[in-house]
Amino acid sequence: MAVVFKTDAQPVDLPSELLRSAWYYWAELRRSADVPPAAAIDPARLPKSLMPYISIVAVEENPQRFLLRLIGDAGIVATGHNHTGRHVDELPDGPAMTERLNLCVSSRRPYFFEGPMAFAEKTFRTYRTLVMPFTDGSGKVARLLNATEYLDP
Repeated sequence: MAVVFKTDAQPVDLPSELLRSAWYYWAELRRSADVPPAAAIDPARLPKSLMPYISIVAVEENPQRFLLRLIGDAGIVATGHNHTGRHVDELPDGPAMTERLNLCVSSRRPYFFEGPMAFAEKTFRTYRTLVMPFTDGSGKVARLLNATEYLDP
């Protein structure tokens, strides 16, 4: 399976309606800003079909690390684990995921990734994820909202 990584992902780059609906949610919250505020994340306004596929990652500083704050039910079922409360760099494939998350923070743009689930026991599966940045009150990227699909072989 070929790995796909697309920075500054746009709806045309996204292979499913689920991921496109997440991108449109992010874009609606953005309004005239380049990145929407994390305070604008409202689960009640998320398309209901997205809820099981959403995860929220907190961006920590000094050193920069990524804390898994929330993982949707689809992610828990697909991986066989609830990694809520763990740092991404503690997971299998953590360094590669951390590198992509760092790029999202520095570019302040969403990215799309498709590849093998090297971070889970079920590595025969593939996943697709759209990662979208959100800022804190000072304008720094403080949260990442992920919409992730898990595909069977």
